Amino acid sequence: MLSSLRAWLKSKDPDHRALRRGSRVAITVPVTLAVLLQLPWVSNGALMGAFASLALLIFADFGGPLRQRFIAYMITTAAGVPLIAIGAFAGQQRWTAVVAMAVVALVVGLLAVLRGLIAAAQSVLLLSMVLALTASTPSVLLPDLVSWILGGLAAACAAVFLWPSQANLPIPGLIAEVLDAVADASDVRWVHYGTREELLAARDRVNSAIAALHAKYDGNLLRPSGVTNADRALAELVDEVSRLRYLQKWEDVSDHKDPQVAEMTAHLCARISNALRACASRLRGDKNPLSSANLFEIRTENLDLTADWLAENRGTKSPEYLREQIEDTFPVRVITLITSRITDQTIAVKPRPGDERSDPPGVPALEEKPPGPLDRLRMHLSWHSPWFRSAVRSAVALSLSIAVAKSVSLQHPFWIVLGTLSALRFDALGTGRTAKQALIGTTAGVALSAVCIQIIGGNEAIWWILFPIALFWAAYTPGTLSFAVGQAGFSFVVIAMFSILSPVRLDTAEARLIDVVLGLAISLVVSLLMWPRGVVETLYTRLREAMQAACDYYVASADWMAGGAVNDRLLAEYKSASESALDRAQEALDLSIAQRPPKAVALQRWTALANTVHHVDFASRLMPQAVGIIRLRGDQTPLPIQLSGPLMAGANNAREELMAATNAWCDRQPAFDDDSAAGAFDGTLPDFETAPTVRDLRQAIDDYLATPDDWHGTGSDPRPVVATWLTDWTALFDRSAQVLRIPA
Repeated sequence: MLSSLRAWLKSKDPDHRALRRGSRVAITVPVTLAVLLQLPWVSNGALMGAFASLALLIFADFGGPLRQRFIAYMITTAAGVPLIAIGAFAGQQRWTAVVAMAVVALVVGLLAVLRGLIAAAQSVLLLSMVLALTASTPSVLLPDLVSWILGGLAAACAAVFLWPSQANLPIPGLIAEVLDAVADASDVRWVHYGTREELLAARDRVNSAIAALHAKYDGNLLRPSGVTNADRALAELVDEVSRLRYLQKWEDVSDHKDPQVAEMTAHLCARISNALRACASRLRGDKNPLSSANLFEIRTENLDLTADWLAENRGTKSPEYLREQIEDTFPVRVITLITSRITDQTIAVKPRPGDERSDPPGVPALEEKPPGPLDRLRMHLSWHSPWFRSAVRSAVALSLSIAVAKSVSLQHPFWIVLGTLSALRFDALGTGRTAKQALIGTTAGVALSAVCIQIIGGNEAIWWILFPIALFWAAYTPGTLSFAVGQAGFSFVVIAMFSILSPVRLDTAEARLIDVVLGLAISLVVSLLMWPRGVVETLYTRLREAMQAACDYYVASADWMAGGAVNDRLLAEYKSASESALDRAQEALDLSIAQRPPKAVALQRWTALANTVHHVDFASRLMPQAVGIIRLRGDQTPLPIQLSGPLMAGANNAREELMAATNAWCDRQPAFDDDSAAGAFDGTLPDFETAPTVRDLRQAIDDYLATPDDWHGTGSDPRPVVATWLTDWTALFDRSAQVLRIPA
């Protein structure tokens, strides 16, 4: 029986995170409260200090190294100080309290778009404001502030010294697993030319590693992102390693490889696999220097060798044969480029002395400086932003709760606001589900509290014994049993705490239930009136807009490369529009996952659509690089005139097909959490009929290869090689559009 119970608890809490958190809270909060009550100069603020340690340990479980974790707790504690001061003064008048709550909730909610520490600290900061507005006054402000700081310090020390958990999001380690899997699979595919069975096994390992990464990353609003260079690099790493899977032709094994091309490709792939493994080792803590500069040299060397091979065989082998051999190298070339970016991002995440980042002369940077915090905030200052909507919804709900709390004579008015804060979610369905569980849990907790009040009365010693037990219950059960059980525990914690501070009557428990019901009702009403469908309502629109902007950017890049009407200024505008739309779509998808986690197959389909948008944007940014590489060799003509027209036709067709597929997919509005509407997509790109524009582009390349070389630069002509790889991008987008059309 006991072993079965242990096994069941282990299944609910496999890494013992909830157990560590519950134990930490059960020790820290009672000790903090007891110490503060013994200090006469802060005893009036003991409640504030106890809530500080409780909120920080339950709601702000920061990850990262211990030193970084301690600093995060103290920064959050310090951020609460001005909020408590503002709340103590603003809370003296109803209208100032309402305005202050609305402003703070709006600002804190919007700042959460920066993720990481700010998002993790959001609930704690809002709680500090709520406590100050409803339970603090200027006369007790100093004891409240000192108690808050001491409570925060106690929480920080407990998080570091009492069974510290590993990082909440072991993203670097999960990325390392993906990199190792991709390196092994690339070796099987390009170095050893393994059997189909070996390739399928390698693909499955890559897919499993990427799935494990996204299970931890997607929809987790507390993950690092957006504030520091390391955070942004980590977020970009996730995108890049995901891109590796979609660009590998795992099952495509050609039977007619040119030995020389196969040797060049194997040599390139072996060096790239080593680079991927080196990045994986760095993410796990290795200190050997990394360099992406040599990766640019490797890519350049491979391009020169490919162009030389083409020049040697031009006229002796058929143009079709030559082009097919170049096509076979496309995935490795793209993987090489992505590996260079992965190396740069790995250096940014975990820098070490001796690291060297690439900066190739004469070649436009693929990625400029990523948008900073202010840029990200400006992107979301719009009614269309899900983050802005969420912040406004929170501001309205919490300020309305404050108005009710200040208008009704209650023992503990902050319970109303806490009820609203605990239940409010992104959509009405989520809020209703949470409110129901909160009501059930609170009712059970209040009933148990009433029984204990009748039996125990004012026996402070017994309440002190029950207090840590209730704290463990409240901290341990939400993540292992249910939110309702956790709310029952929290209700008992509140009653026990007030029984320690002063004897409570039965009506205190009754007041707890009434206040929470009022708070829950407010959260439900606001959720029903303000964007009841939450983020999912905007998801389809955001994805359409992102695909349209990315496709327009792709066509503009092709036009610019072909010497058309698009100049540098217009191209920059297309690039900016694509980046902004892509960011909004990614946020909408991420918040949708957080709002209502989809089932596995549905998530694959939705992320496949979002990833396709990423691919189109990525390919668009590659074209200036291709031009830069050609011009480095002394020829100012990016592409021969014979290839420019077919390239534009292929780009325009890809845009039309991708938009048609995206619109068809979004028009069906498949249930986000229903596998039956997700189709049978497994993340791979099956063979489809080649689009006529792709065939025309390949024929144009064949015709060009059959004519004398008009290259005016140094060395062999790289333009047909570059044109062939651009054709592969167009073909990839055509296949992606057909994948999106797979019926449910």
